[in-house]
Amino acid sequence: METMGYRSAAEMPSNCRSQMDAMENTVRAEDFCVADLTGNTCSQIQDMESKLSRDLGKKISLVAYEDRSR
Repeated sequence: METMGYRSAAEMPSNCRSQMDAMENTVRAEDFCVADLTGNTCSQIQDMESKLSRDLGKKISLVAYEDRSR
């Protein structure tokens, strides 16, 4: 699987950073946090990222959030 692993948000293209910032603000407003996932679940997400990237011809990154209020 090819990945474009960024070590920090500063390395990302500006349009990605702005989208990431907007999503982070929305997630915080809705009381969500990054989901705590098992290794198998992370692998499934990475597999889906790879499939979508191949299908769309773009680098796709998926993020899982969970509702903190539950």
